[in-house]
Amino acid sequence: MTRLLIALTLVASPLFAVEAESKAPALIKNLGGCFSVSYRFVEDGAHDYELPHPKMMPVVNEWITVKDNEKGAHVVQHYGVYQGDAGKFETMLHFREEWSQAKDGSGWTQNVLSPSGSPRYSCTSPERKGQIRCQATSAPKPQRDIKRKDYDKLVRTTMLQVTPLGWVQSEMNDKVKKDGTLVATELGWIEYKKLSGDKAKVCDDAKKEFPQE
Repeated sequence: MTRLLIALTLVASPLFAVEAESKAPALIKNLGGCFSVSYRFVEDGAHDYELPHPKMMPVVNEWITVKDNEKGAHVVQHYGVYQGDAGKFETMLHFREEWSQAKDGSGWTQNVLSPSGSPRYSCTSPERKGQIRCQATSAPKPQRDIKRKDYDKLVRTTMLQVTPLGWVQSEMNDKVKKDGTLVATELGWIEYKKLSGDKAKVCDDAKKEFPQE
């Protein structure tokens, strides 16, 4: 009996407590998981960007966790999963999103931050059947354009369509100078296809290092 009481005490101890599951709604929970990801941005033929590149880059994968922070926001953390030279899958910290209820209670505010924690952009939108549409009028240049000197910021319109099997982010971006002069426009398409079964094993190491709630 004494051994049984000790065992029960250990199980109930905070040291053995299991993290509470995120209270995020389905819209945000469905952003989490193991995904195959593709990026395509079309501007003018000279500045277009595609990843993975059909002839050069391997498949791009991401492990994405969804957790709640102390302020009640839902933190969606992206980790890139890449196959290293030795064939082992390696995990790299990517950007994160912080989702919180809009002040008027009718939708969500999405704050996007870089891997270093610096703000990228923020926008607010109601949810329409798994869809979010919003605009950020003064977003910094994306990493793919970091060396360009012909424009200073993005006016970005973003639309997310989220399902249990994955999600799509489409972007319509105006590239403008500080004085508001329009330099270029860009259409972007980012697709996250959720992996399951053997295909999801690419995220096994990332899951161990950064567990989901």
